Amino acid sequence: VGARGNALAGAVVTTVQGPTAWYWNPSGAAGTETFSVHVSRQDLYGDLGINHTFAGLSLPIGDAAVVGLSWT
Repeated sequence: VGARGNALAGAVVTTVQGPTAWYWNPSGAAGTETFSVHVSRQDLYGDLGINHTFAGLSLPIGDAAVVGLSWT
């Protein structure tokens, strides 16, 4: 999920922040400072019709909490 995660072959588990953190490592969402939305769709394996879709959002509440939602 996300260009960075794909470029690093998934080696982003400890460095993710924002909405993509809900996919890789939910604790990374704690670094979200503003309302954020991420949507991605990837066609996998050429023309086989296999794809991966992700949508996520993060909403900080005060200084102590972040609420999020993700769909894969």
